[in-house]
Amino acid sequence: GAASNSNAVRWASTVLSYPQFPSLSYFQNIIDLCSQGNVVVCNWRRIGYTIPKFGAESSFAFRSSSNIMYISVRNQAATIANTMATFYNTQKVFTTGAYINYASDYTNKSLYWGSSYSQLAALKEQLDPNNFFINPLTLIDGSKNVDV
Repeated sequence: GAASNSNAVRWASTVLSYPQFPSLSYFQNIIDLCSQGNVVVCNWRRIGYTIPKFGAESSFAFRSSSNIMYISVRNQAATIANTMATFYNTQKVFTTGAYINYASDYTNKSLYWGSSYSQLAALKEQLDPNNFFINPLTLIDGSKNVDV
């Protein structure tokens, strides 16, 4: 899924595909997660079926998905990390990636960038070695991330 990296607030989203209808306990886990006092936004929505009309060479890699689950969490860093782990563990059976316009540090690099990853990472390293243009999923080593 996609995620922001902030000390005070963190958001995350996953794009979901259900090969079979999820169990009631799956939905109860979502309700329990969203009922936590530190979750300030919890949004689960259906996405349209016009996505498959466009070819695989376009920017949207998750054509088979049908729903987006989005949360925003506010609290201390440890509480946020714990809530995010619960969020991703609840969704991992059904997630196909992220939406919110870009991938995150939780998205498999080859899933999002495909065979272009190596070339893009080399360009990012060459043109922005200090990661000035930061993104939650950077194309270079995470140790070079700059918190701004």
